[in-house]
Amino acid sequence: MIFPSSVKYNIQPLFPTAVLNCNIGRNLTDIEIKCAQTISNNVMKGEGNYQTLNTKVLELPEFKEISDFINGALGYYVNTVLKPDNDLKFYITQSWINYTRSGEYHHKHCHPNSILSGVFYFNTDSSTDKIVFEKPNERIYITSQYPNIYNSKNTSVKVSIGDLIIFPSELEHYVPKTVSSDTRVSLAFNTFARGIMGTEESLTLVTL
Repeated sequence: MIFPSSVKYNIQPLFPTAVLNCNIGRNLTDIEIKCAQTISNNVMKGEGNYQTLNTKVLELPEFKEISDFINGALGYYVNTVLKPDNDLKFYITQSWINYTRSGEYHHKHCHPNSILSGVFYFNTDSSTDKIVFEKPNERIYITSQYPNIYNSKNTSVKVSIGDLIIFPSELEHYVPKTVSSDTRVSLAFNTFARGIMGTEESLTLVTL
């Protein structure tokens, strides 16, 4: 196809989805690693892997520094991306650990009743492990010769030990089958906010 050189084309990305990716910047302590291993004795079977029955793991004293790190990153996301004009206080509602052994996976899902969600990684194979995010509202499926940020159906983010990913909770994601012989250990969490959302004028006002 030939495009006339006299026409100036401009493609502008609208409403991009922000995903935060950072690393704790230190080795995990023996206490943190042992705690993550110990609570693996009390788990339930999910669709493709296992998760702790404890859904408040970030309140464990052994994870205090990890909790502080996650809350700091959560604040950075809120202040940098969302920039609320009201006094909103984001907080973690639930947190749990997923254990994905060799050949297991984490099914495609999103996180209802949450605003932002995230994953912190205790153990990964950085050469193969990743989290895959799905493009929302894909009503027409057109295959692409050259995938890019506009036409990709999904995007993979590679993960390493100590990494933290924060994303909008409605964004669907999954973990493919683990090919490493090591168990992938990841801490997931949901959040909500206290304060004022919306405005009286737009009939969206709610005080939480």
